[in-house]
Amino acid sequence: MRRFGFRQVLIVNGLLTAASMAACTLLTPHTPHLLIVPVLFISGAFRSMQFTSLSALQFADVPPEYMTGASTLASMVSQLMMGMSAAFAAFALNISAQIVSGHQARK
Repeated sequence: MRRFGFRQVLIVNGLLTAASMAACTLLTPHTPHLLIVPVLFISGAFRSMQFTSLSALQFADVPPEYMTGASTLASMVSQLMMGMSAAFAAFALNISAQIVSGHQARK
């Protein structure tokens, strides 16, 4: 990141992350494990780099005396967002199940 800068790393790595996720959509039950493992490894490496870059960037302008509080706040917000995303996913799944069952009942 020091060599290329945050912006360049985030842009290129974001595109590589999207491409690796798209590659995951092409995997089927018949895909050989020797192809699946590298695709998943590379996808995980790109996502890890993206999260690491974003985490480092969120503290870029925080003075050293506020770093402890900023770290605590970032951890709390991260945990809160994970909980909210799980709740939203459950809500969306419930709504989609009701829609599907409603369409099946009409047939």
